Parts: sequence; C-alpha cells; structure tokens
Amino acid sequence: MKLKRLKGVLRDWNKATFGNVFTMVEQAEEEVQDCEVAYEQSPIPELREALHKAKANHLKCLAIEEDFLSQQSGIKWLAEGDKNTGFYHNYIRKRRKKSTVLGILDGAWLTALDDIVASGVNFFKDLFIEDTISEEVELLDCIPSLVSSSENEMFMAVPALEEVRRVVFSLNKDSVAGPDGFNGHFFHNFWNLIAAVKHFMEGNHLHQSFTSTSIVLISKGDHPKAWKEYRPISFVQGRLIQDNILLAQELMHHIDKGKKKGNVMLNLDMAKAFDRLS
Repeated sequence: MKLKRLKGVLRDWNKATFGNVFTMVEQAEEEVQDCEVAYEQSPIPELREALHKAKANHLKCLAIEEDFLSQQSGIKWLAEGDKNTGFYHNYIRKRRKKSTVLGILDGAWLTALDDIVASGVNFFKDLFIEDTISEEVELLDCIPSLVSSSENEMFMAVPALEEVRRVVFSLNKDSVAGPDGFNGHFFHNFWNLIAAVKHFMEGNHLHQSFTSTSIVLISKGDHPKAWKEYRPISFVQGRLIQDNILLAQELMHHIDKGKKKGNVMLNLDMAKAFDRLS
C-alpha cells in the first residue's frame, strides 16, 4: 500500500519536474533555433548569452532523454560518441518483443490472449500453493525434548499490545539504528505498522494491500514454450543464478565423507525458491 502511494507521488513529481521528456527536448531544440535566428539578425551580447543558455538547456534535456531511455532499456553502460537514443529505442522494442508471450504450451498450443492468461494464472496459483507436509512422528521421537510444554507456551506466546507499545515508545528517537537500519524515530512514527504485524502474528490474515504483488517472468532460454521455462523475477546483488549451481557442486565435492557419524544433505524443491521454499 505504501509503495503504491509512493508510486503516485513520484509520478506527480515527475510530471511537475520533467513533464514529457521527448516534448521537452523538442521545445529545447526550437528554442535554440529561435535564438540562433535572433542572434544572426542582431549579434548583441544579450542575444549571444541567451543562445548559450538555450544550447546548455538543450544539452541538459538530451542528457535527461538519454538517461530515461537507458533506464527503460536496462542498459547500464554508455559508449562514448554520438547520442545513443536510437540504440536504446531498438533495444527497448527488442526487450518488449521478447517479454511478450504470444503462445504457450499447456496440453495444447494456446494463442488466444484469454487462454494464455487463464493458463498462466492456474500454473502459478498451483505453484505457490503450500504443499501438504507429512510429519514423521517416529523420527521426531528420537530427538530428546529440551523444552517443556509450559516453556514452549511461554516462548510461543505473543506479547500483549500494550507491552509492545510501552517498549517501543521507551526507545530514544535519536538512538543508533539497529541491524535492520531503523532507529527509535521510525518505530514511533510507524506504530500502526507494528500493530498490524502483531495482528498477523496472532494468526490473522494480512490485508491484501500488504500481500499484493506483480509477477514478472524471465525466460530461461531464447524460445520458451511452456510456463516451466519461465522463472519469477528474483535479484541478489552481485550473484548470478548459475552461482547457486556451482555452489551446490562444490558442496557435494568437498563434503567430508569420512566423518564417523556421517552427513545429511537435503534435496529441496527449488522450483519455488524465488517466492518461497517447500
């Protein structure tokens, strides 16, 4: 909900500050042309200064346009030389074409938009449903109990709202931020958010405004034909998806196989790892 509100504020700020980037460039070009004509007709210092300002504004607008197109295309490098807007336009069109699902194999080859949408919704709805996990009671009986039932109830109990509020507002507003990056001032001002978290911890459902999301799919190959050939978007700074494969191979290779008590490795369902683990 907060991100949706922020998006609206940023959109209004963008319109008020920059407006239409491409229209701004065209207006700057026209201003330069008008100043050039005026200076040629009357080469006085005032018109020369106006021409210099118009050219500087034009260069600024071109830089904003190029930065905008760079962000749209996802390119993070900029080659020296001529303006790259044509390249960015072509790259954006290529990305949009690649991201468009024109057909999908779901038992039969689907090409109608409504059929593709329904197929995608059903696939990811089934993917994100929590699987039923059977508990091996006999295996758990082999683990010694170190916590009594009363202690477990105490540990699992949710603190009273007033108790949490008393602790939160006892924090110094200017205290040093903790590992999460938030100081006392944040928790004082966003007490309603903390109360909502406690409400969820008591077993209630989170409001849809907290759980709404947008699934963006990334193709695993050049020509995906089925939903399983797409992966939900995920990002870990400085790491590639292939790094996880290499890491698993290294762990298997270097595991201490000569250990007396042996080792245990779990084979997890990583198909859902980008949004949850089963």
